[in-house]
Amino acid sequence: MTNGDCVATAVVERSDFKHLTEQLMTEERAPAIRDALHIDRQGRSAFIFSCAVVVTWQWAFEERTALLKRLNTFGVRPHQNAEIERFLLSVEAEQFRIHRDHLFLKDASPLHLLAVTHALAQPSCTRPPTVFNPVMDRPEVLR
Repeated sequence: MTNGDCVATAVVERSDFKHLTEQLMTEERAPAIRDALHIDRQGRSAFIFSCAVVVTWQWAFEERTALLKRLNTFGVRPHQNAEIERFLLSVEAEQFRIHRDHLFLKDASPLHLLAVTHALAQPSCTRPPTVFNPVMDRPEVLR
């Protein structure tokens, strides 16, 4: 069973998604899947939504931080405090389930990850921009 983590982050209220898409499709070869961009780095995935939510799967802290800084250049109205949700991850489970902030996935195919990613991003995409967990002053939370 593969173990890792999944982190969903919202650092801006919205982004210039059109220009972000153009750049990432060129530089990262990030295809659009439904309403998200998909970055695949040797089996580690990131999905970026037009509502300015980023969900990373098995990305190192430094790699995730670099991506978020890069995405901030396309951001409009940065949040004072980023919103973040972190989950432990186990792949090759017998069945999909979520238990105490731990995701158990049958497989890590991009479409399977995208389905779970949509569920994780949805609350941030629909929540009014006034409710956030204060983590920007606590970068250890991103780890």
